[in-house]
Amino acid sequence: MLKRNQIPSKLEAVMEHALQPYTALVPRTDKLVVQKAGHTALVTIDNPPANTWDSDMLHGLPELLAHLNADPDIYALVLTGRGERFFPQVPI
Repeated sequence: MLKRNQIPSKLEAVMEHALQPYTALVPRTDKLVVQKAGHTALVTIDNPPANTWDSDMLHGLPELLAHLNADPDIYALVLTGRGERFFPQVPI
């Protein structure tokens, strides 16, 4: 079984060959990275070292999720953080 902190790196390794940039929407901030593999969107919070939130991310994530939810080509969403820590500090 994978340890919790290994899941993002293992997931990225598995999906890496199929990941493409998601170009239908440019997020409000470059700290939210969106990629697509088939019908799955991968949203990575990239604000090291702890992936904590800032104002742009707090406003940008709901906009991004609403857009992905309305996209008929997206069936699933994976939300992860870059690196070893993922502390969203907000209800998701």
